[in-house]
Amino acid sequence: MERLLADVEHLASIGGWSWDLTTGEATWSDELYRIQGLEPQSIPAGPELLLGAVPEADRGYVAALLESVVARPDSVPPEGIEIDYRVVRPDGVVRELRAIGRIERDRAGRPARWIGAAQDVTEQRLTERELKAHYAVSVALRDWDTFDDGVMGLLTRLGDALDYRHGALWTWDGDRGHLVCRAFWTSPAAASSADPTPFELATRAMTFAPGEGAPGRAWAHGRPVVVADMAADPSFGRPHAARELGLTSGVAVPALTDDGPLAVLTFYSGDRRAGTPSLERTFGAIGRDVGAFLARRRAQLTDRTLSPRELEVLRLAADGRSGPEIARQLVVSLSTIKTHFEHIYEKLGVGDRAGAVGYALRAGLID
Repeated sequence: MERLLADVEHLASIGGWSWDLTTGEATWSDELYRIQGLEPQSIPAGPELLLGAVPEADRGYVAALLESVVARPDSVPPEGIEIDYRVVRPDGVVRELRAIGRIERDRAGRPARWIGAAQDVTEQRLTERELKAHYAVSVALRDWDTFDDGVMGLLTRLGDALDYRHGALWTWDGDRGHLVCRAFWTSPAAASSADPTPFELATRAMTFAPGEGAPGRAWAHGRPVVVADMAADPSFGRPHAARELGLTSGVAVPALTDDGPLAVLTFYSGDRRAGTPSLERTFGAIGRDVGAFLARRRAQLTDRTLSPRELEVLRLAADGRSGPEIARQLVVSLSTIKTHFEHIYEKLGVGDRAGAVGYALRAGLID
């Protein structure tokens, strides 16, 4: 029966635990150790071992639950408590678990043990995210209006569906013979301020030749590229800026047509994410959907670098000149200046003059 139970736990990726509320002694099944990437019974079980494996972002929530079980075991309902949490294995891989625990009582009715089972549901969560990703892409493409709004909608919806913190769109610059960053997105949950992070500024400043870095490899080979450890990939670049944001892994997805790629989508995560056949198939299908859509908008894919005149208009705006003053100094009509500003807003992805000037100063476009 013990062998049968161990085999069933392994097949279902379920591990069990028991925590004596009187002595504090804890016991884990072998599979619970394996789920966390540990050799069975290699380390004494207990709350400290669990909390040490939980990411810092989740640790407070899990710790508060454990403390409440010890301090107020009578508050645990008879059917038990369910909890979803993550653990980081020693190799850096993140696994997602769903656990349920309940209180066992002694013959006198006093709380005696906290017992439960935890199941590794990482693959199920990935499948759910993949389904959400397909839906997110269909909605983003359906709601596409202007190119810049459409790109940001696509990055936002797809990044949220797949639980990424940052994303970017890369397009081909024929003059430079490189991929350039056309748009960058940061999840509101990961944004500490409205200002671009050093990682965003570094990303926007980078270019990639075919076969260079993850975007270049995705472009050259026409298939998704998953980088589980960006620090170990010297071609990725931006290591210091990535570490400051706690970013670990990334993915590059080519937007494909029968004639080849039209763009590359990249996303970045704080978790160590290795590629799986299922995930790569999902990214491949998404890339083909986006490629077919962009094929009807090829004219919008050209690089939108600010022209010398647009930079001049921005410099004057940064000096505090009004629209009429800029028009007089450049000897053009006020409507021409308004048109320049409209083009600047569209290229920089901002909504007003202050935003354009602020971004240009931070990015080093103007002094």
